[in-house]
Amino acid sequence: MRTVSNESQNDLEKCAWNYVGGLEQEKIQLLEDSPTGKLKYFFVPYLSQNMWIDIPISLMYTFIPLSAQLMYFSLCENIYNGFEKDLFDIFCAPWLIIHYFLYHAVFFVQYIYCRAAVNIEMSSLQKVLEEVAEIDLVGDPEAWRRIAFRVNRCFANKKYNNPIFYDGEQCRRFFLREILRPIESGSYYIAWFYEERLIKTYCEDESNRMLAERAIANYKKSIEDFDDLSEIDKEKDRTDRLFERFHIIAMNIVFCLGLIGIASFLLMTLAVILVPICYSIFNAIFNPSPSSS
Repeated sequence: MRTVSNESQNDLEKCAWNYVGGLEQEKIQLLEDSPTGKLKYFFVPYLSQNMWIDIPISLMYTFIPLSAQLMYFSLCENIYNGFEKDLFDIFCAPWLIIHYFLYHAVFFVQYIYCRAAVNIEMSSLQKVLEEVAEIDLVGDPEAWRRIAFRVNRCFANKKYNNPIFYDGEQCRRFFLREILRPIESGSYYIAWFYEERLIKTYCEDESNRMLAERAIANYKKSIEDFDDLSEIDKEKDRTDRLFERFHIIAMNIVFCLGLIGIASFLLMTLAVILVPICYSIFNAIFNPSPSSS
């Protein structure tokens, strides 16, 4: 853990911001300022990365139950004399298309949810907390936009080739959800990602914990005279929690459907092997050939 923290600190030192003439000379540029900003933030990374993973997975989820259906009709054809299968009913194009796009849409929504929620790494998290702890959240009308811009600008290199935040509001919601909520609940489980793994040990380091508490203190200082803003934050937090529950339920349903499809495929595979054997044995016992008698 200490090694990871040192690496993150080195990253922060490399991208330290130099003030020249004050904040007014810092031109804030975020994707929300562009007419195609949402397209660049959500869809371009998906088309270049995740889509090529989602396509084969969606096809797999589509053809596994189809294979089970094919095995079922083949089994019936071998056991029941005169049974005829209609391939048009099996290879029903509308059914296959709907099945495929249903899975693909679910995977796409999962990507959009994760992208909007922001999966952040240690160095980016450190930068966010340092900025929130130091910036004037009351006197600067564009404070959260400025924080988002600095984090994006700081890590705009090969490793972070996509902006971390789309706009200032997303940055603020991230702070409330991932930083303020764990601290106020007493869990201190501030999450960050390391090599695609979710880790909730950020506050185990005392300096990291103190930085998070400084950032929260500065945020609370900025809203102590604004009761309406505090109520809005609470309402948005309830909305976020509700959406999180809905997202978890939806993903569990899709996961269960996938398990049912795989289970049916395995069951039919076993049936295709065992049923003809059992059928032959019972047929030999109860319907012996004339020569054997």
